[in-house]
Amino acid sequence: LGTYGRTHDFNTEPNLCSVGFAAAPGTDVTFSDYVIKNCGQSTDKVVFGMTDYDLFNGMPSVTVNGAKINVKNDTKKLTIGYADPSRGGQTMLRTTFDLNKKVKKAKLYATAMGVYELFINGKRVGEDWFAPGDSQYRELLGYTAYDVTGMMADGNNCLAANLYPGWYTGYMTFTSSNFNFFGDYEALLSKLVVTYEDGTKEVITSNPETWQAYNDGPVRYGNFFNGERYDARKEAGVAGWNTASFNASKWHQAQVIPTRDWVNFDIKARYDEPVRVRETLTATRVMPVHSADNHTYIYDMGVNMVGVPSISVPAGYLAEGDTVILRYAEQLYPGFKGDDPYYVKTYGPKGKNIAGRPLYETVRAAYVTDFYVAKGGEA
Repeated sequence: LGTYGRTHDFNTEPNLCSVGFAAAPGTDVTFSDYVIKNCGQSTDKVVFGMTDYDLFNGMPSVTVNGAKINVKNDTKKLTIGYADPSRGGQTMLRTTFDLNKKVKKAKLYATAMGVYELFINGKRVGEDWFAPGDSQYRELLGYTAYDVTGMMADGNNCLAANLYPGWYTGYMTFTSSNFNFFGDYEALLSKLVVTYEDGTKEVITSNPETWQAYNDGPVRYGNFFNGERYDARKEAGVAGWNTASFNASKWHQAQVIPTRDWVNFDIKARYDEPVRVRETLTATRVMPVHSADNHTYIYDMGVNMVGVPSISVPAGYLAEGDTVILRYAEQLYPGFKGDDPYYVKTYGPKGKNIAGRPLYETVRAAYVTDFYVAKGGEA
């Protein structure tokens, strides 16, 4: 539905919205076989179907019966029902293993369909972001080798990973039909080789029979084009998840994720420059506040950059459920005194009055917005 077509300016926002229905006053409406599909390359294109109808149970004047959703509106006002259709967040993986002899050295090899963030005994492995990086996945998948000798502990250990879409799943380009181009789900491939002082070895692989998975953590959504949604209220349920002492009774056994039939990559040591923090920048100026409630702040970094924000919120300022929204743009609308007269006239106080505000047209339909949902009491 919609008039956006298959251009690169398509509307991406439905991936972040609620889903529902409307019923006019005095009507009894039945929605049957209500299905929402993505227009990308997914093997299973259904993102909302009959098995998800229970989302509407409990709404006033709504009855769900099999493939039918009945809405009876006895009022004189339009009835609108909607809810968040999300069924989980990003994938988290973990396994535990015992080391009962003195370790001489340990090396971890890892790659992913998507990108990974690895942990051993609660500590992050490596300095890279978005490992293993981008590649032409139908031909090549890069891996990285890490010396993790100093991260091994006597006795029980934990190897864990976060998985994210990266360049593998989600939106590869602004073209809607490229959604999930290479695959529907992310996956980790790893091997930890531990060599003992006596010369014997212990090998821990990403065997689904010995790994557990979970997708109800704080990262609810993440995508290069659309940003990330983080719910801090979920942190308590996964506190210590990447340590050996964590109670993972609510986690389930990991699964094997197959590749597309036409994806047949070789796995080779990555040779590209890894993504790392190169410098830390501070905003050059804070722009005038445009919002009536004075809760909107525009920070000019002084340069078009790639990075992540670091902000501090005063303790007690956020209540549980409050949301901090961070949106990004490549430049600001011009129009201040000293600029070219055309821009002053067009965008300044006598023009569209948007001078100094973020200019989003250049990012087209990309949402490029982060949402942080507070647990309350953040400092």
